[in-house]
Amino acid sequence: MLLGASAAVAAALLPAGAQAMGDLHAACQFTGATTSLSPAVQYVGNASATSDRFAFTGTANCAGEHNGAPVTLTNTTLNAAGSYSNTVCGTGTAWGWSSVNGITTPSQNGGNLATDGATLGGLGTASFTLPFTAGQGTVVNAQDPTHDIFNGAGAFADASGTVNSFVNISPSQNNAAQTPDPNNPNGGDCVTQFNVAGAFLLNSN
Repeated sequence: MLLGASAAVAAALLPAGAQAMGDLHAACQFTGATTSLSPAVQYVGNASATSDRFAFTGTANCAGEHNGAPVTLTNTTLNAAGSYSNTVCGTGTAWGWSSVNGITTPSQNGGNLATDGATLGGLGTASFTLPFTAGQGTVVNAQDPTHDIFNGAGAFADASGTVNSFVNISPSQNNAAQTPDPNNPNGGDCVTQFNVAGAFLLNSN
């Protein structure tokens, strides 16, 4: 897995449960890194399982169309935050569920509706469910239509719809992994920072 005051104004103008009527279709490529994994991802399982949090920042390049007009965004900021659950290092699920997108139930392992979700490079806000296997993850709206959604903001405030994405995570050069500890049921810290790269598609309903 994005905006503030303009998104709030746009939301206030729509009746509860209403869908924005604009037409937005965009494909975006992004890179970045986690700025926080708290606690660190363990070799096995979760160190907490009640307050496992992540944050991410990066840049995105997008191309598409809005109400028939071409849209190009380059080197725009992409931020995301949420909670996560780890099965084994690099395999698990990340959640970014936000009340900005009309979601009312926090995600597992410490989800926070007020701060979670993604700010999508000047296009709007998004929520997502992102399962990973061996560092490869996908957001598939058809599998979670309640949470894999976006709401446009600013010039795109008339649009809302689906999010689909592919994401790759890998330990960064700044990763401070611990040697696996046989006396620790979780094995210790496997990843303290991920590099993140991928692409996402936004399509109006």
